[in-house]
Amino acid sequence: MNYQELKETFERYSEMTDEAFRVCLPNIIHFACFVSWFKRLSPDQTISDVGIIHQLVHLLTSNDPIVDIKEVRADFDRL
Repeated sequence: MNYQELKETFERYSEMTDEAFRVCLPNIIHFACFVSWFKRLSPDQTISDVGIIHQLVHLLTSNDPIVDIKEVRADFDRL
């Protein structure tokens, strides 16, 4: 992917409704892994208990109310 493709993909994911975001979680997690590696984000930012990839996986695998999709999406947008 080039920078423009990454930016367009990010914008598409960021503009999705929560429902559409949940449906696309496998692709979003893959994208987050690539961008996290590219940006050299730390393990604390990515795979720790509050890391973005870890939180995205929680959204994918459960409907646990402890994981707030609004907070996860805010972290996704920020990181």
